[in-house]
Amino acid sequence: MTQHLAVLKDPHHNLIPVRLGFVIMAHKDPPAVMQLLGLIYRPQHSYVIHVDARQSEIRNTLTSLLAKLMPGASNIRVLVASRSFVASWGSFNIVRAELESFEELLRMAPWDFGVKLSGADMPIRDIDDLAAALAPYRGYSFVPLFGQRNKDMNADQGLVWDIWYEKLYWYH
Repeated sequence: MTQHLAVLKDPHHNLIPVRLGFVIMAHKDPPAVMQLLGLIYRPQHSYVIHVDARQSEIRNTLTSLLAKLMPGASNIRVLVASRSFVASWGSFNIVRAELESFEELLRMAPWDFGVKLSGADMPIRDIDDLAAALAPYRGYSFVPLFGQRNKDMNADQGLVWDIWYEKLYWYH
C-alpha cells in the first residue's frame, strides 16, 4: 500500500502505468482461459478466476494448469468452490460471483482499475498499452450512473445514456 501511495504522490504519476485487477468468469474450456491469461498476465497486476460452481472439473483442471504453466504466480487466484456460485445467464448469481471475485481482488493487492472478462474473451489491446493509457485517469471510475435526457422527453423517451466518470469515488 505504501508503494501505491508513493505513486499517487509522484508529480509524474500520469506517466506511471496503472495496476489492473482482473476478474475472469469461467465455466468451460480451461485452455482458452489459459490462453487469455498468457496474453494479459503481468506480474504487477492481480487476477481472480471465478469458475461456475457446477464445474468442479474445470476448476481442478485450471488449478493444475496454473500450477504447471505459471508456477509461483501468487497474483493469480482461483476462487474455491465454497465461494463460487452457479452463474446462470441473467441470474443474480452472476452479480454475486462478480462481487465475490472483486472482494478477493481487494484482499490481494491495491489496483487502480478493475477489468471483468469472461473465460472466452481475448484482448483487442495490449495490456501494457492499456495500463499506460489509463494512467492519467488514476482515481477515476468509468461507469454508467444515470440517463441524460433531452429537453424534449418525447424525442428520446429517456433512451439516451451517457457514461460519466467520478474523481475519487469507486462504484465497482
